[in-house]
Amino acid sequence: MKKSVGVTSVLALGLLSGCSTQGIGNLAVHEALFYGGSVDRIAWVYGTLDDPSGSVGIKLGDVSAALRSQISGDPLALPGTLSVDGKAIYRGRTSATTPRINVLKVGTGYSIQALSDVSGVYLGDGGTWSKLSGPISAGQTVLAGATPTTALRGAGNLTDAEADAIAAQLRTQGALAVAVLPAGTLPDAPLKTEPALSEVNYKATGLYIQAGIGSAAVGSGSNGSTMTPITLGTGGTPAGIRQLAAGTNATTRSFQVVVARDAAGLNTLSALSYGNQTPPAALPAPSTGNSAVGVFLGGRPTGGYGLSLASAQIVGGVLTLNLNLTAPGPGSITAQVLTSPWVVIEVPGSFTSVIVKDAATGQTLK
Repeated sequence: MKKSVGVTSVLALGLLSGCSTQGIGNLAVHEALFYGGSVDRIAWVYGTLDDPSGSVGIKLGDVSAALRSQISGDPLALPGTLSVDGKAIYRGRTSATTPRINVLKVGTGYSIQALSDVSGVYLGDGGTWSKLSGPISAGQTVLAGATPTTALRGAGNLTDAEADAIAAQLRTQGALAVAVLPAGTLPDAPLKTEPALSEVNYKATGLYIQAGIGSAAVGSGSNGSTMTPITLGTGGTPAGIRQLAAGTNATTRSFQVVVARDAAGLNTLSALSYGNQTPPAALPAPSTGNSAVGVFLGGRPTGGYGLSLASAQIVGGVLTLNLNLTAPGPGSITAQVLTSPWVVIEVPGSFTSVIVKDAATGQTLK
């Protein structure tokens, strides 16, 4: 979880010379690795200091740090954990990854398109949490209802306290979907520690964040013109206008709207969307005869910003895209890196121009 904050500062070895790794018992590390709308890597360090007033040296990844008694006043400071260089947790960054899910609201339920295997999908909306599904295999699209749940409890290997703390951090970031990634599919290797930990003392949970939940709406224009519908096709697969992909690391730093009507145009969109990713990915191809419309928000100073489809219509040859815009709230987990949010939407039918609006305010984006 929203986002990587700067990696914990490295202490000079001289500062650790008085710290002993033998001065701690029950040492364990629990990681939460975030992808998509956040690129945080956070870790709680559990243990008991032999001398509660002292400190113990440890190496987390490439960082030499001092473990001390836990600080107070930080919502991520959980019972049984130790502070890391005076902070409640260790922070780092995760690797870039391709989209894992595409969740849309459809009537009173939700359409969940799994772009890779996921172990479960949760829905958050301003502090209210629901579970949408259990495991879904890559390539499947399912329709699901929202079952109320307590925060993110039950997600991956998170303890209840960790799940509650993460959910609280995401509370200010509006509607979002959280996919739990299977343990064997995480893009990042386990956090290395010195002293090394046994498997029983290390836990990791991967979470993919989809910022914003689009809706599949059907209606008519104010002048009676027919809007392009967003409906469910055979087998529950979304048909019509749909979100193809979204991300936060486009190559462009300025606002752009790019329409692709052929393979060459789709290659251009893929390069704009994934050009900063190694290896670069390719966007899913729209159905024959449909267009792909990319909206690039432009450069942002941190993580936590995102775009997703809320609704769309075509009236009189004008395509209007209403997008959900997300931004980090105060105290959110945010990546201290430059980001550039984007979304690509598949559109059937013909149109000659595109207007992009903020779904919350109605303001035209440009």
